[in-house]
Amino acid sequence: MSTKDEVKKENKSVKKVLLSIGSIAILVLAAVSFIFIPGMAQAGNSGVPVFGSWDGEQVKYESGSYFANRLEDYIEQEKLGNQDINENVYQYYLYRSFMDSINRLAFIDYVNSTGYTLSDIKVDRAMIPYFSENGKYSDKLYRNTPDNEKNNLRKQISDDLLYTRYILDYFSDEIMNQNQSLADIAFGLKTSEAELAFINKMNNTSKTFEIVFFDTNAYPSVKAVEFANENLDLFNKYYFNAISVESESVAKKILSQINNQEITFEDALKEYSKNYYTTTEGELKNKYEYQIKSTLASSDDFSKLKNLEIDSISEVIKTGTGYTIYQCVAATEPTNTKDSTTINDVLDYMKSNEMGRIEDYYKAEAEKFIAESNATSFDNACKKFDLTKESVSDYVLNYMNSSLIRNADTSVSQIASAYQNENFLKTLFSLATNEISKPIVLNKYIAVVKVVNSKSNAEQIEKLAYIENASMVDQSTIMENIYDSKKLKNDFEKTYSKYFVSNN
Repeated sequence: MSTKDEVKKENKSVKKVLLSIGSIAILVLAAVSFIFIPGMAQAGNSGVPVFGSWDGEQVKYESGSYFANRLEDYIEQEKLGNQDINENVYQYYLYRSFMDSINRLAFIDYVNSTGYTLSDIKVDRAMIPYFSENGKYSDKLYRNTPDNEKNNLRKQISDDLLYTRYILDYFSDEIMNQNQSLADIAFGLKTSEAELAFINKMNNTSKTFEIVFFDTNAYPSVKAVEFANENLDLFNKYYFNAISVESESVAKKILSQINNQEITFEDALKEYSKNYYTTTEGELKNKYEYQIKSTLASSDDFSKLKNLEIDSISEVIKTGTGYTIYQCVAATEPTNTKDSTTINDVLDYMKSNEMGRIEDYYKAEAEKFIAESNATSFDNACKKFDLTKESVSDYVLNYMNSSLIRNADTSVSQIASAYQNENFLKTLFSLATNEISKPIVLNKYIAVVKVVNSKSNAEQIEKLAYIENASMVDQSTIMENIYDSKKLKNDFEKTYSKYFVSNN
């Protein structure tokens, strides 16, 4: 048996765990055929590519590194499967290898932060297979190995043991005895019998229901006219040209030059304006009063614009971005509630700023629907209110669609994201069979639900399958935390473009 075979045998159980999260610990420091990526030579850059770092420790693509060895392993797997190895494949696995390297550094960092230390004996024991011949330790082989190679090996083995320590403590789902209870599982992941029973109950409890939707996007124009008549000033139109600049001092200097007839407003606009709120010709883009107010640092400053006469110029006014000088170019246009374009704009305004009013309207309509359903039937109410009923079967209570249990039905587009709506789920699963809900706000709809059937089946999730799934959820959470960490510096795209993409 070769030295490499002995190492593989000794680390078989560990490697199983590492494979489960896509991270194979490569301990061998023997000769490695460095993966040369297509395009690297053409890019014409020298030096070692640095793709990023974890807490300041760089991840470099260099021969003998964990990064390079990881990439080699991926490519060899592809070759064994007779897969085509092209530039896109290299790029994909290069990124995976980079992130595997980051994960490894993060895990080692987490273990070190606990104060955990490796004993010299543990590291010595792990080094023995590398200096063995025919299964026996060779002192001669050890003596003949250069010190720098032994030191590098010791460092890499120490890192791998720390990395593996984290995995075994947090992710391992290996069971030493298949007959043990869940509480007796080896290593870090603990899943109780009560937890599995709870998940099974959630997985097997479901509702079949009928549902109708009142679409808030269909809010009647006549109601928008009512709102406009109650808020006429909001939709007055003002016609201004404007000069916008970064600083107050510059704006005041420009205004002084205009007032002293040293420059015309039009020439100052062309020469100085940054066009923050205007077209390139200086025309204010948003003309309604509410829109102009929203661009001012203080809405009270609108009084300085409201009564400007045609061709008159405002003082310098602080806006959300920079400072602005306004010139009135046409008379104010009062709100016209008979103009279809204006009413459509009022509808858009209400959908952004008055959704509560729109929802209240449809809640009242939904209450009428519910009263009709209770007096006659759900189907008769649908006919009377010209609503299409949707039916959903076997809907499980799975907030945020956790992968630990069955996912909720998303086939009806209006409830495709209902699994994220806590109020919808609470309302639905509190209803008895044949009971009709109160109006429910669901995205852009007001919904009414009638439960047709509630059931609980006896299908059980196998405990080993659940443990493995729970482990994967834990792993996913850890990876997300790593990717979002301030310790991570990800320069993959920049480095790949610099070193591996031809400039020709």
